[in-house]
Amino acid sequence: MVEIPSLDNLRPPYLPEGLIDEPKTEKDILHNSVVYEFAMYDWMVYSIALEYRGKEMPEQARKVFDGLQAILKGEGGS
Repeated sequence: MVEIPSLDNLRPPYLPEGLIDEPKTEKDILHNSVVYEFAMYDWMVYSIALEYRGKEMPEQARKVFDGLQAILKGEGGS
């Protein structure tokens, strides 16, 4: 029997990896901003998946979900 893990096992980390602890330059701040942006994409994908777990996803939610996943995979998005 194949056991599928729950979405709780796929929860993104609360604090994203790769942050500069004490940013000192504009480049450091930009770096942290991008890291946080992509972390929020992970959280949006996770929350949409939780909201529609076991239900059919409305078309607009599916477009957002698919677009975010494409961004995270480096495929762009619309």
